[in-house]
Amino acid sequence: MKAFIRYLLLILTLLLSLYNIVYGKDCSSSKQPFSFIVFGDSRADRKIDAAVSPSLAPLVATIKDYIDNPKKYYRNGIRPSFILFNGDLAVRASKENYATWKKIMQPLYDELPIAISIGNHELYDANTVEGYLHKQEDFLAFNSEGLRKFPVKGCIKGWHDNAAYSFMWNNTLFLFMDTYLFPHELLENKKYDISGWMDEEQMDFIKKQLVSHNKAKFIFAFAHTPLFTVYNQYHPLTKGQMAYGGTFNSSLQKMWQTLDNSDGDKTYRHIDAYFAGHDHFYARKLINKDIDPGWKNNILQVIAGGGGAPLGNSEGCMTDSEKCITFDTPPEISSQFSFVVVNVYDMFVTMHVFNIDGKEIDHYIIEKVD
Repeated sequence: MKAFIRYLLLILTLLLSLYNIVYGKDCSSSKQPFSFIVFGDSRADRKIDAAVSPSLAPLVATIKDYIDNPKKYYRNGIRPSFILFNGDLAVRASKENYATWKKIMQPLYDELPIAISIGNHELYDANTVEGYLHKQEDFLAFNSEGLRKFPVKGCIKGWHDNAAYSFMWNNTLFLFMDTYLFPHELLENKKYDISGWMDEEQMDFIKKQLVSHNKAKFIFAFAHTPLFTVYNQYHPLTKGQMAYGGTFNSSLQKMWQTLDNSDGDKTYRHIDAYFAGHDHFYARKLINKDIDPGWKNNILQVIAGGGGAPLGNSEGCMTDSEKCITFDTPPEISSQFSFVVVNVYDMFVTMHVFNIDGKEIDHYIIEKVD
């Protein structure tokens, strides 16, 4: 009997080792280079009778070609491992519209796992707590289909059924945040703030992930809401906003203080880049004390909102203070349907941005300096 138990334990140990080889390799501290794609905002123009933008399909075709032939686009291209989509899938959220979006995205789903951040259009048309919860449940159920394809099943750490979540891929920590729906902190009119919100409970989750993965070589955060954007009709920045360091409200300021590690907490380190959508253009900006003296580190913010929604551009000031702070990308580059390719190496990260025709419109390097 004892021999049988020892034999059974040996078999279980071997099976566990095999499981870790198959499913756990991307949770390791491997230094192998890897690549991923970021884009978002594919909802249709509200002026047309469609849920998803007609520009999404040709963009998907270009991305599919990139996945199959990365070196065709540039010499050191790496085949991507996954896709991260920054929200606003359809003009109005419903199971039918999600199915339409997935049908258009199917060529990419057939190739790679896809993870999604919730956007404001995922919650439109709800005006009660129950309505918000129902729409969030629909989104979380849909997003979980993509998350199940990630070969990091034991590494995805979720909050509220993966409304927010994190995972390690090789030596890099990925943080996904829900900046929209928190029923216990809805505004008095029972509607979320279009500029986004971050509650204490989720912030605690984000902080714990940063602390528990403080040895990660790189840290990337994702949410639909950009923390810093230009003046437009959706985001009328005011001088009073300077009290929040250029961000939209006190909750987002507090989130950025954590991501920036503004207080110098030695239990974790700051993120390296923040990826958002919501604004329908591509733009990047190095966020640091030039934006506000309160910010401690150099963190790249990337807006990757060129997934098909009606295009805007990055022209204008990021605050309406006496000092006009602008994006580091010119408006003529920003106003294009596009996708961002991120390549992670041991000591640096490269970023290449391609438009719907496959032409490179921008590139950038993040070097590891601390």
